[in-house]
Amino acid sequence: MIGNTLRCQFNLTGAAAGAWDVVATNPDLATSTLPAAFTVIAVPTTLWSENFDGTVTGWTSQATLGTHSWVVSTAQSHTTDSSYFASAPAVKITSRLTSPAISIPADATSLQLKFWHSYGLDSQKDGGRLELSVDNGTSWFAIENANSGASFAQNGYTATIGTANPNIRSEFNNLSA
Repeated sequence: MIGNTLRCQFNLTGAAAGAWDVVATNPDLATSTLPAAFTVIAVPTTLWSENFDGTVTGWTSQATLGTHSWVVSTAQSHTTDSSYFASAPAVKITSRLTSPAISIPADATSLQLKFWHSYGLDSQKDGGRLELSVDNGTSWFAIENANSGASFAQNGYTATIGTANPNIRSEFNNLSA
């Protein structure tokens, strides 16, 4: 103890997650309790993972405009032999790649979705968007929607799809992508 500051180190290996009280005991055995003095945060658990190595199941692709072109490919990948790939078409399309449903425990908090991607897009014409569903795909919401509870931790949208030329308008007009 230095003045009125108590400094110490704890080994919390194996400690249960949650708020912990600190009880300080003086040499005369008088005690004082600091309720919820610190919180142990649970070690992150991976709820779901997909690396596209081997058989890929549960993913679907669908075109809402034009013809979809998502395929499992060995042309480019981050760490495995395969990745999903969509070629750049000469015509306007909107193609969706949808993951399988991911079960999330009711008490889960501070969830993160991490993924690697590579793209080559025409400015203000092409774009990608990330949308989530909590009702098995009946409805979808965009990350940037107010009150969605979701946000980009890094590398979010960097442009807005333009509307200047009516021949290139897309479902993403005036949306961040």
